[in-house]
Amino acid sequence: MKSSWVDGAGRLAREFVSWLEVPVSGHWLDVGTGTGAVAEAICAVASLALNFFPHPGAAVEEQLELTSAEGVVAACVWDYAGEMQFLRYFWDAATRVDPKAAELDEGQRFPLCAPDALERLFDEAVAGLSEPLLSSY
Repeated sequence: MKSSWVDGAGRLAREFVSWLEVPVSGHWLDVGTGTGAVAEAICAVASLALNFFPHPGAAVEEQLELTSAEGVVAACVWDYAGEMQFLRYFWDAATRVDPKAAELDEGQRFPLCAPDALERLFDEAVAGLSEPLLSSY
């Protein structure tokens, strides 16, 4: 029996890759789990990883360096403070029981995990980014 988390992650992966509209042929680089051993990629993806890097802007810049001029640099993160509802309910309940639990709340710990913050990160890392593509899941 699959959990709803596994089902949700699978849907996220399928929708994210479909949304990117990048050919499946060629070199892809998953920044969060890959080895980085690719000379040049057509798509460099940081999937559910940017918020764990100590310097997310540097990670985006590295993605740009590893991607061909026609390539796509992309990222997705869980929206811990909003749409990641089962965790939102958990942390809201936990902090009602013990206010110190707020220090562990991913919604507080990872402010990057919100559409506006992610857009700002890419704007700052990519000079002249004309139209960032954003989608919520």
